[in-house]
Amino acid sequence: MSIKMPGSRSRHNYHPENEGLVNKQINMEFHAYYVYRSMASFFSRDDVALPGFAKYFKEEAEGEKTHADKFIEYQSQRGGRVVYKTIDKPQRDDWDSPLHAMECALELEKQVYQSLLDMHASAELHNDHHLADFLEDYFLRHQVEALDLVARHITKIKRVGDGLGIYMFDKELQC
Repeated sequence: MSIKMPGSRSRHNYHPENEGLVNKQINMEFHAYYVYRSMASFFSRDDVALPGFAKYFKEEAEGEKTHADKFIEYQSQRGGRVVYKTIDKPQRDDWDSPLHAMECALELEKQVYQSLLDMHASAELHNDHHLADFLEDYFLRHQVEALDLVARHITKIKRVGDGLGIYMFDKELQC
């Protein structure tokens, strides 16, 4: 015997398209978490041994998990339904070099940012001021700052080169 639950009483002005985009973003944030954890694991290996990069990517992973949690809470507050989907594994487990990992991180951050921009455009299209404000207050500025930080890391990595330079940059990331 199954019991049919009534629809949400708190749902108001929450377009199904926006609800779907929030669910998509939850999945994207969890995927980013997986990718960053993969990077952290790679740099933690004894044959790679760059603990600063491992720490940096582990912290980034935790940030992505926090973002997913924030979207899950938001979905519930708005009367939406969280729909969990399969999380794609990272496309790779080896990251070739710190530069390669940072370049992949930059591309990932750009994808996340574009998804947030698409959701913001949908919120505006459907006159969902609450969703637009939520994205502006919690995510858009943070995403621009994340893009800038990763881009700066790439510049520094290129500047210092391999060997002692990457070792010194790794030490900087440990702080």
